[in-house]
Amino acid sequence: AWNALHTITPHVFIDTTGCAFTFIVAKILAGCKIGTYVHYPTISTDMLSLVWERRPTYNNTSEITANPIITYVKMIYYYIFAICYGLAGSLADLTMVNSNWTKGHIQSLWKLARGGIHVVFPPVNTKILEDISLSDPPRENLILSIGQFRPEKDHILQLKSFALFLQKYDGEMKNSNVNLILIGSCRGNDDYERVDQLKGLAKELGIQDHVAFVLNQPYSVLQDYLGKAS
Repeated sequence: AWNALHTITPHVFIDTTGCAFTFIVAKILAGCKIGTYVHYPTISTDMLSLVWERRPTYNNTSEITANPIITYVKMIYYYIFAICYGLAGSLADLTMVNSNWTKGHIQSLWKLARGGIHVVFPPVNTKILEDISLSDPPRENLILSIGQFRPEKDHILQLKSFALFLQKYDGEMKNSNVNLILIGSCRGNDDYERVDQLKGLAKELGIQDHVAFVLNQPYSVLQDYLGKAS
């Protein structure tokens, strides 16, 4: 941040990447007005709750949850980080967020934010979706999960939940050809490895014939699935 602002100092600094700590440089050292558009908070109250409740997840491994001392140390670190994040974020002169969910978390953390926090929904062309027929062609028994194959999407939980769903209704659901379709993109090798692990888990759960992975496809493919899923 300092290298960029020192080279060319702007009147207005706009952040859309979630790097709130750059506001310290932009505001205090460079004297800029700051505008920010937050897609996802760096730390959230949900993350604090997960650690406090000692629930294993992608950023709170079972090794940590099993040890109360490590859990308390991590809680202290998270609280200190959350306070610093809130103070840095509050330096923004204009704060915009992409959803009411994000707004709730930013409001709880950036308590000193100037000028309020405004929801600006990402622009979405809904005309194509409006043209999808609700009856033609006939709908299929598909459950769609749409999102990047990132750890926080918790696809493992989705697969386990789907397996329980099939077990609960025994052959009734299997005979009805109910399938889970996981649609999303992979950002790099880590995501591709994650997909391979998910495929292995689906096989281990015995649901591999009812789960499909649709990777890095154009919007037209997503539209097609939305048009036939029930």
